[in-house]
Amino acid sequence: MFFVMGLDLFLSETNQQVILSDLTGNGPNLYQLQCALTEISHFVASLSDASAGNLERIVPLLKTCLGHTDYTACTCVCAGYAILCAVVSCKRNA
Repeated sequence: MFFVMGLDLFLSETNQQVILSDLTGNGPNLYQLQCALTEISHFVASLSDASAGNLERIVPLLKTCLGHTDYTACTCVCAGYAILCAVVSCKRNA
């Protein structure tokens, strides 16, 4: 809900519709994928307890993207795995 409210505050309705059509088209383009993977990494770090409890949902998502042909997308996935490992490690040590 916050994401939608954030877009509503800063973008016109026309720009929101353009973004929505881009996101609901034939899948994300390369730059959208990189951005989404980076944001997933940030969410995993920010929501550490929830992330550690939802490994069965996060790991398959990252695994799917790991085979991407773009080096930068794979690097973003690896960063996501690294952050996920750090979160799980901190949770187990707590």
